[in-house]
Amino acid sequence: FTNQPHREWFYRQAYEMGFHPIGYEVQKVIALIDWLERVGVNKAGVAGYGEGGLIALYAAALEPRIQSTEVSGYFGPRERLWEEPIYRNVFGLLEQFGDAELASMIAPRQLIVEYSEVPKVSGPPSAREGHGGAAPGKLTTRERHEVEAQVNRAREVFPAKFPAQFELVHGQEGSPVPPGSPKSIRFVVEKLGGKYSPERKQAPAKLSEIEVEERQRRQVQELVDYTQHQITRAERHRDHDHQ
Repeated sequence: FTNQPHREWFYRQAYEMGFHPIGYEVQKVIALIDWLERVGVNKAGVAGYGEGGLIALYAAALEPRIQSTEVSGYFGPRERLWEEPIYRNVFGLLEQFGDAELASMIAPRQLIVEYSEVPKVSGPPSAREGHGGAAPGKLTTRERHEVEAQVNRAREVFPAKFPAQFELVHGQEGSPVPPGSPKSIRFVVEKLGGKYSPERKQAPAKLSEIEVEERQRRQVQELVDYTQHQITRAERHRDHDHQ
C-alpha cells in the first residue's frame, strides 16, 4: 500500500518511539559478538557493503570487541546527507560525528575502507495511484579523493606515533574495487590471526537454497513486531503515570 522501501517504512514506525533501524541492527551485531564470546571465540571482525558497511562502521565504533572492520561502498563525506534516503537520518549526528569521527572511535583497532561502487539508488520505487508516501533520496558513488579525504581526516585525530590502523583499498589509478576484494579480506583475516589463501574459497550456497525473500520478510517482521509492542506498552505507561 505504499512505495516506501522496507527501511523507510520501518524507520517511520521506530521514529515515533525514539528508536532507529541503525540502532536495532547494531544491537544485532553486538548480540552476535556476545554469542561468539560465549562459545569461546575471543576475536571477531565485521564486514559490510552498502547499508551493511554503515552498520559495520557504527557497530565497530561502539563495540571494542570487534578487532577488525571492513566498510565497503559506504564511507565518505556526509555533508549532503539530506540527499540520501531518510532512513539514514540520525537527528543531530552531524553536529559532532561524520564518518571520519566514527572511524576515529575504532582506533587503535583496524579499519579497512574499501572504495567500491555504492549500490545505486536513484530514488524510491514509483508510486502507484493513491499509494505513495516515500521520501526522496538517492545513493551515488563518491569520488575516490572524497573517500580518501575522510580517511586522512580520521588519521589526523591522532599523533603520528599513535597506531591507528586505517587502510584505504582501491584499484589501479584510484578506481573502485568489487566488494570483498582479496586485499581487503586479507587485511581482516590476518588481523584476526588467520591465514588468507585466495585459492581456498568455499563454494557459495545457491541463492535458491538461502530463501532470501523469506529471511528478509522475517527480519522486517521481527523489527516491526518489537516496535509495535513497545508502542502499546508506552500507552499503558502513559495511562499509569496520569493516574
